[in-house]
Amino acid sequence: MSQPTRHGGAVRATLAGIVDRFTPRGPGVRLDPTVRLDGQTALVTGASRGLGLAIAQGLAHRGARLILPCRSGHAEAEAAVLAVAPEAQVELLDVDLASPASVEALCDTLRDRGERLDLLVCNAGVVPARARTTPAGLDLMVHVNFLANVQLVRRLLDDGTLPRDRQPPARIVLVGSEAHRSAPPIDPDRWDRAEDYGTAAVIDHYGRSKLLLHAWVCELARRLDGPDGPQVAVHHLCPGAVASSIAREAPGWVKPLLDLLMRTFFASPAKASLPALYLAAEPTLDGRTGVYLHLDRARDVAATASDPEVGATLWDAAGARVLAWRSGP
Repeated sequence: MSQPTRHGGAVRATLAGIVDRFTPRGPGVRLDPTVRLDGQTALVTGASRGLGLAIAQGLAHRGARLILPCRSGHAEAEAAVLAVAPEAQVELLDVDLASPASVEALCDTLRDRGERLDLLVCNAGVVPARARTTPAGLDLMVHVNFLANVQLVRRLLDDGTLPRDRQPPARIVLVGSEAHRSAPPIDPDRWDRAEDYGTAAVIDHYGRSKLLLHAWVCELARRLDGPDGPQVAVHHLCPGAVASSIAREAPGWVKPLLDLLMRTFFASPAKASLPALYLAAEPTLDGRTGVYLHLDRARDVAATASDPEVGATLWDAAGARVLAWRSGP
């Protein structure tokens, strides 16, 4: 009988996040407040609320022009950014990351406009109350937390929307989770198969989706690196316990406890966004790639995630899936 993992179950994962946040670590990374992003264009997913909105606000405050792909009905994100950076250029574009056709349409728009991004922050993520599938027949978390990022990044790179010739290199920052350490090893024959599970197993499957993401990010960093440095720099992070709405689908009996713990012990989105802003803008990271931050400290990802053989297998399998979406029915 398998033993419960450190992040197994919503309450266990919540307590682990609290312990991580308050464990003494010494000084961490810090982005100097004078660092500016004037003239740079950043695309941030999942910026309608919570951590993604705080990241967008932080980038705008430093002068970046923002493109924010959101699901329809989230126009308030623009007003929230302008509230802290009144002079910012902000554009909202419609996208549903659970729809391959919607992601393709977004990329078509950016390509046809000749956009060239300096920064891509993939922050969007979901944690449903129980197993759900997307119209593509995939588990919702595997689709949104992993494959939508693969689809988006590969299209932007292939189209030149994320240029490989920028100096210093353009950056990709992906938001993951320490829950990836508790996931079982990736099964190359079953990684994309939807399974039925209930509330008690949601966090385990969330960790699975994040392990897929981190393994693919490590492979992406390897493939975009070169003898003269990265063509595009790739970094990832776990922001730790954030007081956000990501657990809004938690069952009713546990939501009051989760809400209380979040309000009392979790970091605000603004504070939790600081490591992401560091990876996005820190000048001393120019020429580096593959940095992983847990909270504000660099560390190694799980061995499975950094395994080149695992990464190559996943790269091929996920790539075949998203290339099939691109070609259409």
